[in-house]
Amino acid sequence: MTFMAKSAAPLPLAPALSLPAIGQAEAGVTLIAAPPAYLLPERLAAALVVRGRAVIWLRLGPEDEDPACLLLSLIGAA
Repeated sequence: MTFMAKSAAPLPLAPALSLPAIGQAEAGVTLIAAPPAYLLPERLAAALVVRGRAVIWLRLGPEDEDPACLLLSLIGAA
């Protein structure tokens, strides 16, 4: 089951990050995974907004360890 909070992007309220990986990802799909407290989601969201990138935002939880639940979460976010 997909919850709206899992696929809601954070508000880009913080200053944007300067990440070389975002600039290098010109086309296609880019997956950014970081451990908790490693990267502020608001700063990442601001960096993506500044670059005009389309984003599907998904927060994974313990239930997403099941491949079927993960697939449903991805489909729901898209």
